[in-house]
Amino acid sequence: IENLVLQNGARSNTAGAVGLNSDSSPTFRNCWFRNNAAGQDGGAVHVIDGTPRFESCGFDVNLADEEGGAVYAIDSSIAFQDCIFDGNTSAGGGALVFEASSGNLVAGCSFFNNIADRGGAVYLGESDLLVTESVFEGNISPVSGSAIHVHVSSLEIGTTTICANGPAEQVSGSYTDLGGNCIS
Repeated sequence: IENLVLQNGARSNTAGAVGLNSDSSPTFRNCWFRNNAAGQDGGAVHVIDGTPRFESCGFDVNLADEEGGAVYAIDSSIAFQDCIFDGNTSAGGGALVFEASSGNLVAGCSFFNNIADRGGAVYLGESDLLVTESVFEGNISPVSGSAIHVHVSSLEIGTTTICANGPAEQVSGSYTDLGGNCIS
């Protein structure tokens, strides 16, 4: 799926713009998810048991009342390459939420001005995630993990800048430092 703009979608439950279920594995390339809203999880995208890939996509000003302002994933494996997440909001995981998900990747992505009570940009719940060559700046969480909140999960971070997020700590929970990071 290429060069598509999905905007102004709204649903009272999940998936403001796109819902992916049962082994779905599309690749979204050069797509923009803008101003979508969900009354529960996944302001723009909601994934259950899927393996989608997002390349050079933008997620701007999406809203979920519960979790995953831009994307919510459960029992899934997702890759984000060269994506931008800006101004997304939810109660948990302003931009991304991974629940019971493994093999997740965030590479070359930028997270700016996302807001959540826990995990201003990213919330990990019983999941694993590798973050490389990415930037987290200006994300907000008053409770825990202004950039990333880690709950019973495995997080690896390499060659990534995580700074000027607040007021809670930059990364809450444990993580493996693969080197080349600037976390302050």
